[in-house]
Amino acid sequence: IAKKLNIDTRGGFKPAQTKPAPPKPAKSKPSPAPAPILSVIFDVEAGAEYEIVKRDGPAHGQYLTSSSDKRNNGSYWVHTQPCNITDEGQRWQILNTNVGGKMGFKIKALCGENKGRMLVAHSNTRSNGDCRVLVHNTPHRETDETWLIQDAEMGGVSGFVIIKSQDRHEGKSLVARVERGGDDIWVDVTEDRDAEMIWNITPIPIVEIDEAFPHITKTPEGELTVTLSGRPEAYGMMTNEEDQYPQTGWVKFPDDRKYKFWYYPEEPAIYWDKPRGQTANIWKGERG
Repeated sequence: IAKKLNIDTRGGFKPAQTKPAPPKPAKSKPSPAPAPILSVIFDVEAGAEYEIVKRDGPAHGQYLTSSSDKRNNGSYWVHTQPCNITDEGQRWQILNTNVGGKMGFKIKALCGENKGRMLVAHSNTRSNGDCRVLVHNTPHRETDETWLIQDAEMGGVSGFVIIKSQDRHEGKSLVARVERGGDDIWVDVTEDRDAEMIWNITPIPIVEIDEAFPHITKTPEGELTVTLSGRPEAYGMMTNEEDQYPQTGWVKFPDDRKYKFWYYPEEPAIYWDKPRGQTANIWKGERG
């Protein structure tokens, strides 16, 4: 009986001999999200106008747009939205800059109600650490306006990352992942390495008015001749520079009257009498 109960007959119960439990394998820490593969710094084309389109995440295929909600008298919020050729807020200029000896870029809204305002990130940090992006009157504070743009690849998606390069929110990347309403997405900067942050930046093809309309000729001075079948030749003039948007001018038709026009080279189309969205008298051109 003593053997069955493992009793020490000289001094009470004897503890059973047990093998020590094998050590538990150490929990491996999750691997950090892969950082973007950065290579070549963005090469600005002189005089180019750009569209900036999201390549991944919930805003995939949407356009960076400056015509958003008003923040105050000096600034408006920025969002992405599906392509809308009538929304002039989707046109941007990218400028080389050197602030405090550091090379970078400024991203400027070219058209619409926020024409000339710069893309910035200087509003208050939200609870998740992100900061909402806006377009702001310039000159304001140059370090708020400076960005780094580099080639990148994440998860098989290639394009560019746009990173705040100085001062407030330095090192945070441009993203679009919070719903604004409808199909639109707010644009923020974040330090979240899991965030989708790839953008496509491409020049907007510009078609000159005499290329889009074979029956229109234009001189280097901007003089126009319009030749229509069965009608007398009409003459006119461009009234602003080719690098301004939209291009404007007038044409006088001898058998009718004098018309003002607005030419939008990215469509390409001429809007007669009033700007786009305010007239049904439109000539549609050819891209060649």
